[in-house]
Amino acid sequence: MTPEEVKRDFIAFMERLHSRDAYPRNFFGVLTCLLIEHDSVSQDRIVELTNYSQAAVSIALQKIQLVMPVTTIKKTGDRKKYYTFNGSPEDFVLMLMKKRTDVSDIDKQMVKELLNRTESLPRKHKSVTRFSNHLKGLLSLLNFMEDVRKRSIELLRKSLETGKFSESYLSDLSKIKINEITRILSHISPTNLSSQESTQAQHVFPSEFLALKREFSKGIQRSINPLFSQSAAHLVMVIHSVMIDGSSTQEAIQESTELSRSTISEILSHGLERQLLRVERVSGSRVKIYLPNISLGGLLTSHYSRSVSYSKSVRSKVIELISKIDTNNQDSRDLLKALHEIKCVYSILEDFTANLESFLMKTIDL
Repeated sequence: MTPEEVKRDFIAFMERLHSRDAYPRNFFGVLTCLLIEHDSVSQDRIVELTNYSQAAVSIALQKIQLVMPVTTIKKTGDRKKYYTFNGSPEDFVLMLMKKRTDVSDIDKQMVKELLNRTESLPRKHKSVTRFSNHLKGLLSLLNFMEDVRKRSIELLRKSLETGKFSESYLSDLSKIKINEITRILSHISPTNLSSQESTQAQHVFPSEFLALKREFSKGIQRSINPLFSQSAAHLVMVIHSVMIDGSSTQEAIQESTELSRSTISEILSHGLERQLLRVERVSGSRVKIYLPNISLGGLLTSHYSRSVSYSKSVRSKVIELISKIDTNNQDSRDLLKALHEIKCVYSILEDFTANLESFLMKTIDL
């Protein structure tokens, strides 16, 4: 393969890989283009490598510059704008992992305020208790994840600086109050309702409770990381709605989240595909009941599970491209150097996330 073919292949691969994970369309194709080119890149060159339209590239660049260190350069005598990523592949991965936060995106202050208001509601309806328990567990999880992420990012930085991961780095995580989060989550694990109970329970929520649930969903939507598309917020909204209720119908999810029916249908399919949800049918009815297939504790490690799979996929693809590239010119040598650097970084990331996931699962006994 020529260097140009390798670049296009890698850019298309990274876009496909990340678009499945709720990044905005074309975001990662353009970002990878900036990473793989060894010099500043014009918008025309990005269009050439990605095969996106000028408008699509322009929108993607605007989004990228909001969250990543990409600067615009003007060259003397040239009216074009040039873009460059300010950092190494190590910086790229570190910044990406730092900003890619999933559950931690939910605003803790919003959760605290909703919890206080929920606690003041009468407990005549068991759904109020379930919601209160869910918010307590989520708040504890957010605090815990903040600590884990802060420490783990520093451990990843250390691994990238030294060029390898050492299990001794994990000893720093022992300072986290893991026993506390385990105790909290074990006391509030939700019990799924049966299909019959769920059918009977729909649309009989206290009005104040329904208003708080809607506010919770809107809070998730407002606080989503700008690195992600809105579909990421919609997925989190739907998953938490089902977890709060124990089991739910599409109509009840729509009532709680106020998303459109078509959006919910798409998100439910995605949740089933990722095994975050499971579905049952009510006997003698066409109604589908959706149940959570993951606990709050499971949310803790899901980010790292996906990171392991993600880093392995990138590393394998880079190795494949290195083996196929034609090495007969200077462009090939520059590209090979960049690919080898990316391969090393993602190998460290894979080793790091796999060990961190294993450590958390063993320690918390998930």
